[in-house]
Amino acid sequence: MLLPLVADAESANTLPPDIESALGCLVTANYVMDNLAAIGLRIGSEASIRYRIGSVPGMGKTPNMRWIALYSQRGDRGWLLMADPDGKGGYFAVRNGYRIIRHGSQWSADEGNGGLATYAAMGKWATSLADRRAFTVKLVPVHKGCAVDR
Repeated sequence: MLLPLVADAESANTLPPDIESALGCLVTANYVMDNLAAIGLRIGSEASIRYRIGSVPGMGKTPNMRWIALYSQRGDRGWLLMADPDGKGGYFAVRNGYRIIRHGSQWSADEGNGGLATYAAMGKWATSLADRRAFTVKLVPVHKGCAVDR
């Protein structure tokens, strides 16, 4: 079970089940485990995440894509990962997440699929996520309904 960060009674919302499932699918992928290790995380550890559903401005249309940013313990590095719904309640863990690095209040992206324009768009997307609510979750793989390497 993924655990939300609870700052006060008003913000005691839990992580939506679809995001919990998408994250669980992502952490089943070997390449995501390597990404986690690169920022000091591992399966079973807790991490801070933010998420968004939809298309990245200036990129191709992905209206149902689940974008999940996983942050290091210090919150200065992370990975922007993608899970695509399969239409049957499961997810495809999409390869080629983006490494993100914080520079003050801005984030930059690299290490993913694409070139400079893609990295700039992903950096802006990661920066926009910083305004969203953060959740602290336990990184637990969920294999049911999950396909990796899409």
